[in-house]
Amino acid sequence: MAEILGLGVTHWPTLCMPNEGLTGVFKTTLRAPNVEASRKDPANWPAELIAELGNDDGLSAANRCGERFGNDFRAIRKILDDFNPDLVVVWGDDQYENFREDIVPAFCLLGYDDQFDVKPWDNANGGKPNRWDEPGDWRLKLKGHREAAKFLATGLIERGIDMAYAYQPLHHPLAHAFTNTFLYLDWDRAGFPYPVIPFAINCYGRTLLHAKGGLAPSVPAAATSRRGRRPASTGTLALHAGRRRRRPGIGRLALSGGTDRIVELVACLPVAEERLSVAGSRRRPAAVRCR
Repeated sequence: MAEILGLGVTHWPTLCMPNEGLTGVFKTTLRAPNVEASRKDPANWPAELIAELGNDDGLSAANRCGERFGNDFRAIRKILDDFNPDLVVVWGDDQYENFREDIVPAFCLLGYDDQFDVKPWDNANGGKPNRWDEPGDWRLKLKGHREAAKFLATGLIERGIDMAYAYQPLHHPLAHAFTNTFLYLDWDRAGFPYPVIPFAINCYGRTLLHAKGGLAPSVPAAATSRRGRRPASTGTLALHAGRRRRRPGIGRLALSGGTDRIVELVACLPVAEERLSVAGSRRRPAAVRCR
C-alpha cells in the first residue's frame, strides 16, 4: 500500500532576501498612494509595531523572523527526510512565467528531465542579493521524474481530466513558486535528492494577463480551490492505483506546495490526513496512508 505525506509551505519571495530586506514590504506599503495619510503617521501605529521597529528600524525583529523561518523549514525538511519519499509532487501558481498570452491552461503537469537545474539569482546585473550570498551563476540542481509524470498525466486523462503537460519549459526555466519552495526546503544547502514533479496552477486568470498588459479581462478566471480538488485527489488515486498495474516504482509520495492554496488542495485529498503544526511538532508524524 502506498504511503502519502502532505506538506504545505510558502514561496514568499521576500524571504529570499537578506534579513535587512524583510522590512522593505512595510516601507513600500507606507509609500503607496492608496494608503491613508493617517496610517502612515507613526503616532497612529500600534504599540506592538513600534516595539518591533525598536531603535534599529526593525532589523532585530527581521533577524528573529529570518531565524524562525529557517528553523521551521529545517523542521519540515526533517519530516520529509524521515519519510524518504520516492517522489515529491509540488503544486505552485504560475505568475506569468510559463502561463502567458500564448498558452494559459488551468493546470500543467511538468515532466522534466532526470537532471535539470535553474539559476535563481541570475539577472542582467550579475546576480540578486540573497540570504545565502550565492552568486548569479549558482545553480539549484534538481531531479525530474518523467516516467512518473507521464504515468500521472495518463491516469488523470483516463479519469476524465484533460490534463495539460509539458516536457520542457516554455518561457521560464521554473516558476518561482517551485524554485523558492526547493530553495527553502534546502535551507542549509544539503541538496534536494528527491525526484520532483512540479504541478503548475493558473491562480490568476484574467487578473494576471490584464495587469501585465496582455489580453483583455475577458479570458477565463483562475482555477479555484474547488476545481483544484479534482486533479489533486484524482491524481493521487491514479498513482495509488498504479500498484495494481504498470507503475513507476512509487511507494512513498510526498505532496507539497509553494502556494497558500495548497493547504486547501491537500486537505481535500480522499485519504486519512495528519494535520501538521510545524512549530509545535516534536516528532515525525505518522505517514498518511491511502485506503
